[in-house]
Amino acid sequence: TYDVVPCAVNSCTLPKGTMSAGADCSSDDEGCTVAVLEAAAPFTCGPGYGGSPDKANAACDTDGGTFSGATFCSGSTTTCDAAEPDTTSANMQAIAADACDGTATDQTCAHTCLPDFGRGSITCTSDGTYDVVPCVAISATACKTYRTDVTFVQNENEHFSKIGGDHSYCFEDGNQLSSADA
Repeated sequence: TYDVVPCAVNSCTLPKGTMSAGADCSSDDEGCTVAVLEAAAPFTCGPGYGGSPDKANAACDTDGGTFSGATFCSGSTTTCDAAEPDTTSANMQAIAADACDGTATDQTCAHTCLPDFGRGSITCTSDGTYDVVPCVAISATACKTYRTDVTFVQNENEHFSKIGGDHSYCFEDGNQLSSADA
């Protein structure tokens, strides 16, 4: 005799901004199967999102993942155009009026932190406002300058190079920051 083991059915969620009447299918839910998604009403777009969503060809390849293959809503690039991000007390350089116009919903607008500060973000939210996360102080002792007097060798016969230009690298909470954050 043989033991028959049923195949597991994956559950996925929709990308943010694409809505479904299917139980647990939207991005804020726990996830649903392709069968539940297909049986539900057509997709709609949430606030700050637009497009012509279509669930045809929806696939859920990884349990707990995001649906793929269908046509999903995309973030509107005008959602936050009437607003300006407030960078006062955010340890950021001031941003020119309308500089963040065109930032899509749930995407970030470019910013520059003040000297000795890093990270931070400016995100366009679906309600038409900006969420400003302040830049944080970076300890001067956490930043080091690359040595320009040392040659590093990948193997004995080739691929040697010298790091030049007194570039800095910084660590915060044990993680190396990108050059943009440093």
